[in-house]
This record gives sequence, C-alpha cells and structure tokens, in this order.
Amino acid sequence: MLAFLSKEIIPSDASQALIAARLFNAVEGSRHLRVDAMIAAAAISQMARLATLNTEDFNLFEPHGLELAAPPEV
Repeated sequence: MLAFLSKEIIPSDASQALIAARLFNAVEGSRHLRVDAMIAAAAISQMARLATLNTEDFNLFEPHGLELAAPPEV
C-alpha cells in the first residue's frame, strides 16, 4: 500500500479552489459534495488518478476531468 501512496502532501491553492468550484457547479452539487469536489480538484491539478471506494460520488466528476483508479486490494 505504501508504494501506491505519494510521500508528499499536496498543498491547496487558489487554482485548486477554482477547479473545485467549477466541479461543484458542474454537477449541481449538494452540500455533501463540497469536500469531494476539493479532493477531485487536487487530483486534477496534479494530473493524478484518484483511488477511492466512494465511486458513487466521485463518478460525477469524471466527465469534468477526474480520472479514477481502482484502489489496491487490501
């Protein structure tokens, strides 16, 4: 699992906030999607795939640039 994870923390910045706002508005998000939009924005800004078990919410962001990855087997 450690090999799958990056060793750096991605700082949040204004460009990620703009991406998150665009994502949230594009999916006509409810309040519970605000944090998901921020997480998706971090992945998009780093051109990274996002591994999550919460595919129900994050699938909404795929048409807007998010790429999902299958999480590793635990």
